[in-house]
Amino acid sequence: MQGRFFGWVQEGQGFHGGVNIVYSDAQGFPVGMSETQTFGVDGTWIGRSDRTDYWSQDLPQDWATRTTKITINQFWNPWALQDGVRKLVDLARPIIEIAQAVINMGGKTKTS
Repeated sequence: MQGRFFGWVQEGQGFHGGVNIVYSDAQGFPVGMSETQTFGVDGTWIGRSDRTDYWSQDLPQDWATRTTKITINQFWNPWALQDGVRKLVDLARPIIEIAQAVINMGGKTKTS
């Protein structure tokens, strides 16, 4: 499956937009959903306030044989930034816990 995202800002602040596809069978029941693609569109003062992005994703064969209808969902996706921050925090947490354990065992820290 290939898709195209087009987003723009005429004035003001940017945003994160998302797009995904729901695949349905002949009875209208969902067969599956693509991964959500998220794209940042900058405000008019900096960066790209008008952008078109192409994306693709493999469609499993069993979905392809059952799908008779696709629904394209485009939406505001502010959670993308928060998800990114959350992932960074999750990566840093074990390092902080190890450092705290060393300090608790009597280790010293040094700042420069």
